[in-house]
Amino acid sequence: MKMLIVEDHALFREALRGVAETLGATVVIEARTFSEGRRHLSEEPSIDLVLLDLHLPDRRGLGLVRELRRQHPATPLVVISADEDPSSMREALDMGAMGYLPKSASRDVIIQALRLVLVGEVFVPRHALVAIPAGTLAPPPEKPQLSPRQRDLAKLLSQGFSNREIARRLDITEATVKAHLTRIFQALGVTNRAQAALAAKALLTPRDGEKPPMSARVETRSERSGQRRLEIE
Repeated sequence: MKMLIVEDHALFREALRGVAETLGATVVIEARTFSEGRRHLSEEPSIDLVLLDLHLPDRRGLGLVRELRRQHPATPLVVISADEDPSSMREALDMGAMGYLPKSASRDVIIQALRLVLVGEVFVPRHALVAIPAGTLAPPPEKPQLSPRQRDLAKLLSQGFSNREIARRLDITEATVKAHLTRIFQALGVTNRAQAALAAKALLTPRDGEKPPMSARVETRSERSGQRRLEIE
């Protein structure tokens, strides 16, 4: 697993690096400015999670979340900020952040929160839940049109697989997975991985009287050449 930490304070970066390693990250990339973090995201398509501070030397504010979500919609992003205003939390989540962690949170809370995010859940601090109304997803376009490969990928996404696991199971690169996810997010009308997983599950679950989608079975290049790699019932 590869994680990117965008944080300008060295002590906090070091603490987050320890958290990342506890979670099993084998590569931890550190950036102290927004422009540096954005460059790493462009150069490293296989990053599994971004931890983003909102107050950086070159840029600050919730616009950072909007910009990264627009440029890298398939990469999970968690805000880590000293700002504990519930309205800021709500806005970051509305922009597609998978979580919002106050810097006052304990190490154990941060670890638990990131574990949730890594399996596709959205995390908000307990004290902020009362201030954030229950989210309602805008309905996706009527019967979004996904290609057979996108349906295969969406099914794995709805089952909680990471980009790396999806790439391995479909015998494609992580960059290809992210490209497909970007198009899937657009087709489903969602902004983050958790919303996409829910929308994909609803789309791929046959309604009464409907036949299951033809792409329910995933076949890899290796399987077509005679080696069976994966089958989804």
